[in-house]
Amino acid sequence: MRKIAAVAAAFALLALALAGCSMIEVDKAMDDAEAVAIVNGEVVTKAQARGVYYSYMSQLYDFYVAYGLDPAGIKEMTLDALIEERLLSQKAAELGLDAFDEAEEAELLSEAEALFEDYVTEYAPEYGKGETDEEIRESTAKALEGAGVTAEALAGELRRDRVRARLTEEVVKDVEISEEELSEAYEQALIDDAETYKDHYAFETAMNKEDNIVSWIPEGYRLTRHILFPFGEAEREALDRLANEIADLEDRIDELEYSLEFEEAGEEAGEAEEGEDTGDEAPPAEDGDEAIFAEIERLRGAIAAAEGEILAIEDAFLVSLAETLEAIGERIEGGEDFGALIEEFGGDPQMAIEPARSRGVYVCAESAAYENGYAPAAMAILNIGEVSAPTVTKAGVYLIKYEADAASGAVGLDAIREGMLAELLEAKKSKTYSDAKQAWLDGSDIQRFPDRVTLE
Repeated sequence: MRKIAAVAAAFALLALALAGCSMIEVDKAMDDAEAVAIVNGEVVTKAQARGVYYSYMSQLYDFYVAYGLDPAGIKEMTLDALIEERLLSQKAAELGLDAFDEAEEAELLSEAEALFEDYVTEYAPEYGKGETDEEIRESTAKALEGAGVTAEALAGELRRDRVRARLTEEVVKDVEISEEELSEAYEQALIDDAETYKDHYAFETAMNKEDNIVSWIPEGYRLTRHILFPFGEAEREALDRLANEIADLEDRIDELEYSLEFEEAGEEAGEAEEGEDTGDEAPPAEDGDEAIFAEIERLRGAIAAAEGEILAIEDAFLVSLAETLEAIGERIEGGEDFGALIEEFGGDPQMAIEPARSRGVYVCAESAAYENGYAPAAMAILNIGEVSAPTVTKAGVYLIKYEADAASGAVGLDAIREGMLAELLEAKKSKTYSDAKQAWLDGSDIQRFPDRVTLE
């Protein structure tokens, strides 16, 4: 993404330069060489800042304006990025991490040439000219090169990326996680997860991702796997349409009932002001109220009709699956592996990937991550190993197998040790490198000239 943004910025700056023929002429070379920052005696020039500044302006200017922030802050961000880049280059050179042998340079150039060809393909529809593929390629390549995007320039970016990676590795090479750190992190995770996963949706979402580390399992969960027969496109469109119709009808009923409540509240307030309380029965509803009541009944009838259509679609879909469901039932009775049946019939992509594929999904009576109907059917299965009757939900028809009860409470450290160590190590390395960069910045002689950062 960074390289693509740089290419776009280069094209935009080329356009600005071509349009500049009507501007007042200045000594361009002198202007470009002006310092926008000086880092330990090394100058960062106005020309070097231009592309970075344009890229930030393109991405952030609307955000700054929308929230009433000073766009001058974008100039400061530009200088922050350029100063950090120059400082890291200095530090890498100091540590001897910026040297590449011939084989490494050749590899970089080969990768850069391939990247340049990717850009040629990407920008050909906009900048390519000519009749043949070769003419279009050549004209696009010239446009890129005219904007300063060459294989050599891209090799320079790749080289800087490699140097940064070497520098990072050098700084964090001795970082480790102690048993004490792991134990402290585990104890804190237990406290945090016990609180976080009071929210069923949060827990179920977390458990459906293989790389998530969860240290606390709430009570009341079981594990299930399922075969899903999703509705076809025609059924899905009809069901969505009917659901939207019902929602609109219910909204209209709410509006009408609110109007009646508002009118009744107004009448009661008027009676209270007059101080009248005759004890007589309320007068009959006015004609307008009768019309509202009649409309509400009509709308309720329309809802019932729509719900009947939904049931008819669901019933027809079940009938269409009858033979398949019967055959699956016989194979389950015959002891066939449910996982193999999922692979053969399952229409839920989640069941084809880990961790759901081998372990199943977590479900409880209050599950929020599944369609209406799934959790009740899953929780109604009496015994581990049994399979539910065909269950209709918004997604389609499910056959749900009760795989196991989930042990609630703390997950043992050994079960999540590897994942926790990886997370802690990554976080500690990141902080170590960040702290090192800040120390280098604090110990450097840096001068900033944000007013000199411009697009011209």
